[in-house]
Amino acid sequence: MQIRSLSALAFIPTINVIRTFEELINSTYFLENEELLSPIINSFEDTWIGRRNRNNRKRSPQFDFCMWNCYDSVLKHQPRTNNAVEGWHHAFNSALAENHVTMWIIKTYIINLLKQEQSLQEVKMEQSLSGESSSKKRKKYNDYDERLFKIVVNTRKLKQ
Repeated sequence: MQIRSLSALAFIPTINVIRTFEELINSTYFLENEELLSPIINSFEDTWIGRRNRNNRKRSPQFDFCMWNCYDSVLKHQPRTNNAVEGWHHAFNSALAENHVTMWIIKTYIINLLKQEQSLQEVKMEQSLSGESSSKKRKKYNDYDERLFKIVVNTRKLKQ
């Protein structure tokens, strides 16, 4: 559970990430297991948090907080992943999956496929604007999102 706390940093405000990370690694569990956990902590810090260099200046992490922190996304009920984009990309590539065709056939096929996709997206936008929900999320994921939202909101209230 203690090590999983590191991944929970994605659900706190970005301004609190470094302070909370430092509190975690200075907790009893991490200090007692420092030798065993140091590879994990070092990798996590280099990749997600950033370190202080010799001049005590902050070095940027490999991935900026705005790329991986989901706090605002959870509060705004926005997606936390790019799964929808990946799904669209997979479906589009599958529609193009024809072998040994000429460039002219592919060109015509792609143009028609893009026109169909545009029409589909325009219908979805109209449905969304009219209030129709096109969410195809499974119930368990909707339940997970709602639980996560409640946790983030309750944690936010505790901090205030």
